[in-house]
Amino acid sequence: GSEATITDANLVLGRLNPSDLLGGEMKVYPENALKVYRELGSRLGIDEYDAAVSVIRIANSMMGKILRIVSVERGNDPRDFSLVAFGGAGPMHVCALAEELEINRIILPRNPGMFSALGLLTADLFHDYSNPVLSGTDDVDPDAVEELFSGMEEQGRSTLEVEGVPESRHRFLRTLDMRYRGQGFELNVETGGRFTGKSVNDALNGFHGKHMEVYGYMDEGEPVEIVNAKLRAIGLLETPGLVDSGNDGRSEPRETRKVYFESLEDWSDTGVYDRDNMGKEVEGPAIVEQYDSTTVVYPGWTMRQDGKGIMTLRRVRK
Repeated sequence: GSEATITDANLVLGRLNPSDLLGGEMKVYPENALKVYRELGSRLGIDEYDAAVSVIRIANSMMGKILRIVSVERGNDPRDFSLVAFGGAGPMHVCALAEELEINRIILPRNPGMFSALGLLTADLFHDYSNPVLSGTDDVDPDAVEELFSGMEEQGRSTLEVEGVPESRHRFLRTLDMRYRGQGFELNVETGGRFTGKSVNDALNGFHGKHMEVYGYMDEGEPVEIVNAKLRAIGLLETPGLVDSGNDGRSEPRETRKVYFESLEDWSDTGVYDRDNMGKEVEGPAIVEQYDSTTVVYPGWTMRQDGKGIMTLRRVRK
């Protein structure tokens, strides 16, 4: 293509090694990246490097917004969590995102670029079922709801058996979609065991609490409806453990190159490390390269790799 991309921006700023993507199997052309950013910069009245920095900042802002949607907007403070980076490009942006959200700990799996595929291969099986209830909590028939749950459980059990999951590894999660009467949206509330009159009261209390958590208010005097009964049938799979990385390398860079960091607003002579031969601890700024991904360690961060090859980044200076 001929349009400026985020990958091009990382290349222009020295974060990507043009001769080592996918172990050198993927050809990239830094001169073309410079050309498109020079053209973009000329339209904006800035040089190619400032144009690349601007694109990175916009990309990070968009990703930060998504992270807030899945944390702050669900009632969670991102500062209480670690940020997991995966994908081929995720580790290049993770320090900037963590700083924006004031997260002080980052976890990188051994092979970030293959992490989604690994998850697909090792994730438990599950099947979701749903049946409408459309009844208020004040007049719902618990026996009728229990019959719905039991029927969905039987469906799930049969499906998991066909998939070869032994009964000892079957798990069932029962939930209800609930809302205040007149609302156009529901909240999903967990309910366990046989569904009885007590289950209705427990679900009602759970709904009020969740509504307060998500939306900041609740009204215990407002009628509440049960819209759907839902069941997730889960088949637990045996997952392989992580093997030792066998990495006893030293924390010395294989080379040094100039890399631009927004926090410094300048270029920095940055050590480049081979993850497969890297020692246990490295201080940023640093670049860590591997076959499936590149990690950019910002200034003010330290990186430590354990015996399983999992890297942890910690923010030591703000």
